[in-house]
Formats: sequence, C-alpha cells, structure tokens
Amino acid sequence: MADYPLIELYIDGQWKRAGGQPIINPADESVLGTVPTATRSDLDDALAAAEKGFAVWRNTAPAKRAQIILKAAALIRERVDVMAAAMTLEQGKPIEQARLEILRGCDIIEWDATEGLRLYGRVIPSEPGMRHTVLRQPIGPVAAFSPWNFPMSSPARKVAGALSAGCSIILKASEETPAGAAQLVRAFHDAGLPPGVLNLVFGNPAEISDYLIPQSRIRLVTFTGSIPVGKHLAEMAGRHMKPAIMELGGHAPVIVCDDVDPVATAATSVVGKSRNAGQVCVAPTRFFVQEKIFEQFAQSFAERASQLKVGNGLDPSTQLGPLANARRIDAMETLVGDAKAKGARVLAGGQRIGNRGYFFPLTVLADVPDDARAMNEEPFGPLALVNPVKTLDEAIEKANALPYGLAAYAFTRSAGNAERLAEGVEVGNLSINHFVASLAETPFGGVKDSGYGREGGTEGLQCYTVVKNVSHNTVGRFMQHSAPRHQDGSAGDANYGAIGKGYTSFRQPDPRIAELIEAALGEARTILNVGAGAGSYEPVGRTVTAVEPSQSMRAQRPAHLPVAIDAVAENLPFEDASFGAAMSTFSVHQWKNLNAGLREMRRVTRGPIAIMTCDPDELDRFWLHAYCPEVIAVEAARYPAIKDIAAALGGTTDVLPVPIPLDCSDGFNEAYYGRPEMLLDPAARLACSAWSFVSEDVVRRFEDRLGSDLASGRWEARYGYYRKQPTFAGSLKLIVNHI
Repeated sequence: MADYPLIELYIDGQWKRAGGQPIINPADESVLGTVPTATRSDLDDALAAAEKGFAVWRNTAPAKRAQIILKAAALIRERVDVMAAAMTLEQGKPIEQARLEILRGCDIIEWDATEGLRLYGRVIPSEPGMRHTVLRQPIGPVAAFSPWNFPMSSPARKVAGALSAGCSIILKASEETPAGAAQLVRAFHDAGLPPGVLNLVFGNPAEISDYLIPQSRIRLVTFTGSIPVGKHLAEMAGRHMKPAIMELGGHAPVIVCDDVDPVATAATSVVGKSRNAGQVCVAPTRFFVQEKIFEQFAQSFAERASQLKVGNGLDPSTQLGPLANARRIDAMETLVGDAKAKGARVLAGGQRIGNRGYFFPLTVLADVPDDARAMNEEPFGPLALVNPVKTLDEAIEKANALPYGLAAYAFTRSAGNAERLAEGVEVGNLSINHFVASLAETPFGGVKDSGYGREGGTEGLQCYTVVKNVSHNTVGRFMQHSAPRHQDGSAGDANYGAIGKGYTSFRQPDPRIAELIEAALGEARTILNVGAGAGSYEPVGRTVTAVEPSQSMRAQRPAHLPVAIDAVAENLPFEDASFGAAMSTFSVHQWKNLNAGLREMRRVTRGPIAIMTCDPDELDRFWLHAYCPEVIAVEAARYPAIKDIAAALGGTTDVLPVPIPLDCSDGFNEAYYGRPEMLLDPAARLACSAWSFVSEDVVRRFEDRLGSDLASGRWEARYGYYRKQPTFAGSLKLIVNHI
C-alpha cells in the first residue's frame, strides 16, 4: 500500500506539527493520519509572515519570481506518482485521474508563472510635458480557501495566481484532503521560495475565515466551495472592503441537439459525468435532449454507466472510485429517493454499493420532474438527470431556470445552434461538443449565484493586482499647486459686503488690449481670466467676455454677452443669492465647483478657451483643471515663469504679449488703495515681488500717470472710495491697469 505523508502546518518557511483530526480513506474508512489544527497564535504568525513575505516578494524581479515558481512545478512533475497515490488515498479518485489532476496543476502553475512576466500596464497618450501611466501592482497578502474535491489543482490555481502576481498568500486547504496542498507547498519550499510568501494552515474552517478575513493585512479573499459558505465569506469580505474571488457551486446543464449522434454523445457524456465520481463543480448533470433522439441517448447513457468499474482508486482498472465522505452517500440516497417518489425513472444505479467504503454507482434518472430536489440542488455526486425537450429554445430556457451559472455544455453540428447557445446560455463557461470547462490559459468563473471573479487566464491573474494611475509632469518644477487662500478681510459698506470675502477689479475697458486679444485668440470663444478679475473687453466681438464680480463692475458688463465668467482662483463663498443671476449663464466661483464649472463652460461655449493670467501658480492650476485649453493668453509676457510654463504646455499654447499689466500682491494693494502715494516710492514698491519683472519704462509711465492723477484729483474721483476701507484685505491680488 502507498505511504501517506505527514501533514504539518507551514508558516514563515518552517514546518510545524500539531494535533488535530483524523484523515479518512474513503475506500475503506481507515485512518490515514492526522491533520493539524492551527491555533490563534499560529494564525497571527501566518499573518505576520505573509506581511513580511509580501514586502520581499513584491520587490523580487518578475523573472526571478517566475524562475522559482517554474522550479516548483518541475519538482511536482518529478513527484507526480507519489503525490497521485496520496491523493487517491485521501480523496478516492482513480489513480490515473489523480495523476492528470497533478499534471494539470503543473500546467496552471507554469502558465501563470510566465504570464506574470506580462502583467503590463500602459501609457495613456497626453499632451507634451505630461505622462499618464497605468500600473498593475500586486494587491497584497491573500487569504485563500480551497476545497476537498481537487486537493492539488484547486490550491495550485490560487497559489500560482497570487505568487505570479507578486502577492504573498495564506492557504487554508481542506482538512479532509490535505496531502495535495501540503505536497504542493513542499515543492515551493524546496524550490527556494522566500519565507512568509506561502503559508499553509488547517483547522476549523469557520474560525479561520472569521479571523483571517477581517485582518487589515489581508487584501484579497479567494474561495472555492459551496454557494452558502461563499455568500457568507463574500459578505464578510464586503464588510471589510476586501475584494474577493468566489468560485462557487454549479448544476451544469447539457443540451443535446437532434443533429448529433446520440450513442457517441452518450458515451462521451458518461466519461464526463463519472470524472471524480461527479464531485466536480462543473460536472454535467442536467441533460436536456431533443425528443427525436431522447430515448436512444438515454438508453445508451444508462448502458455505458452500468458498465463502469467501481472500486478502490489505487486499482489501475477502476473507472469510478468512492465518494469522498459519508455526507455524499447520504446526499445521493436522499436525492434519488425524492426523484423516484415524484415519478422519475431509474435507468441505472440508484443504490449504495456495499457497506464499507463510500461507493455509489453512476446513477441515471430519466423524466425527472422540475420540482424534484435533484433538479434544483447541486448533487455533487454520480447522478445524471436526463429529460426530453422539444426545441432548442426550450432547452436554453430550462438551462437558465436555476440560479446557478458556472458551466454548461452543448452538443450540435449546427453553427447556427452554436451561436444561439453562446448568446443564450447564462454561464461563465460554455463548452460545445466537449466536456472541458477550463484550461490554464482560459478564464474560469461563474455568474449569478455561482460567484464572481476569475481564476485562470490573464483575467484570473489580474484579480490579484490593483490598478494605479500615475500622472507625471515631466517638467517638474512648473507644477506647484498652492492651496486656495481663504480671505478673512472684513466687509465694508453694502457694496463690498454683498459679495462677502472676495475680489474686486478696477480696470476699465481698453481697446488696445481688446485688439491684442482678438488677434491672439483666433477662434477662441471664451476668455477665462484668473487671478484678480478681468474688466470688460467689450470690443472683442466674438469672444465671451470675462467680468469680475464686484458691485462696481456689474453695471459695466455689456448686456448683450451670452456668458459671463467669474474665474477667480481662490475660494469665493458668495453670500448674495441673486449674484449668480446677475452674472448671466453661470460662474466658476468656488474651488469645489471648479472642475464642473470648467466642463460646463466648454460645453456651453463649444469652442477653445483662453486663459489670461499673470500668476504662474494660477496658470498651472487652471490649465490642469481645464484640460489643456487650446489658447492661453498671458497678460504678463515679461513674467519669466509664465513664459516657461506656457512653453511646457506644448504646441497649442499661444502666449499673448500684453505690455501693460502689473501684479500688485504681497499686501501692496492695501497701500495702493489706502495710501497710493507709497507707489511713488521705489523702496516701498519692493514689498511687491511682481515689480521686479516690470521694465523701467513701464515703471516710469506708471509713476507719471499716477502722479498726474493724484495731483489732478482723478485718482480720488475713481478710487477714493476705498480710502474708507482701512481693513480692506491686504493679501488680495489685483491686476492694475492704471498706466
């Protein structure tokens, strides 16, 4: 008799023995060994190890990761006979099926390992100076729960997917069939996998899942098993915002069209149904056969089923091994008895074989009523239900009638039928003219109650990753985003208080500026004036005018303009409910509404947007939010940083050389509007950094004009009102057109 391996926990690269529950041989009900039970301390150690292992593994080069994973697969191929014998002892399947499962597991491991080298991101095309890169990165430590029916290949899917994506994993494998997972883990250990990357625990399934899933260090949950347990784990994962891969139960329909050979199709169906004694989530179970060939198909199916040799899986001649546990015997007897009581015909099998070992023959029932339990509950055993249908549409309707949606099969020679089946059958996996539900390179998973997420294929590997978008300004120094400044200057009289804390502008329309803008903007439909405010560019016929939100400017806004934009960079918490209406169509007035306002502006104007500013930060900020306006008109051509930013934005930028503006900031406006004489003092002007970029000629003209206006009283007439505002906010930015 083949030897059964010692089963141990594997945590942080170390094997650990512990007491636990017996492992039963389903062929003779003898005890094979003991599966250890992990304690709470063991689980804590596994969590800490997985966290540490992830830090190492995610930073291991993908090629190196693949090398270790492929070495583990090679070791498993060398050990296939030993592993297959242990699998047959604990699970019961025929030895050749056990070998095929292990080799299939190797295919999965090898495919995932090489596909992990191709977890590509992408670069999204963007404007010059910007690069948007999408990265796929490992999601983090994974909690994986695998079932008893495929002791090696099911854990292999989860381990290979996690490790190939760069994740660490804690595998909670089946306590009834632990050898497959233990031998899988040993191969990775022997291949040189770093400690903590792969951990193996056994114990009370509910206690382990309840403890692991809520842990913040666990970033993904993957489970293969029954629908009720899957729903419970998915709910728990959802409460803790953990993504999950749920590969749950199925009740696979098989549609047999009347254009196929019924005898050959029945023979193929017996092989598919008897695999692993029907203990497969994708096992073909509900056969819907068109009436023309129904009787011939059903009789051929029953004859072939009766000829299967049932016995110990270690016997090479065995075709149908025992069921995995006593629970499956009870389920088969209950479902068959219920169907018989409701009128189903027993064409083959129907009763347990012997009283030692969990043997049950492949049972074929015909004309099974829709309300029979077997037609609605997944049998998960050697039970085939064969019913006639009149049309393909009826077959598809019956196939879709249950909440399951994992796998389905169909047999037809018609391309038209195949197309209707592909479009109409509600499953995650449809196989036509064969019974292979998945391969290493194909995505596998269900719909409806059969779960979500995928294992296998590129789609399966991507489930172990997260997507990160990296937006990079390659010019670097120009993208300096200062936080919006909330002004706290107190309001003066009703004129200023109506707006609340905000901005005013005092520039009058200037035809020279209008001409320059008209020439530079070309087809632009909107001026977006940022910083202090715009004044009114009334002579610009086809360009939407920007108007600053001050009481003094409201009367100056030309009534014929279709849209007026208040485009102030900082936060303006307007308190006057009527103000929006006074500003015509809409206003971009608060940071929290900036994106929406700019998008609406583009939608309404249906044309290029011109940004006018003399502040590098504001140009940078608004350019980003406006998503590359076609024209940028900059009011301060002598501002070097403005020029550099405009050049960095690319070929769609047009820098408008307006020769006359000044940016009076850094508290200087208080001096200007409270004590304008200070502006005639060169030392006092040093308080405003913007003056350092203004030519001497402009300064002389400014001094001459201001001195003349002060001497003549023109300044007092135009701006004297603001001498009454000694508390006027000193940090406001103003564009002064007073030369």
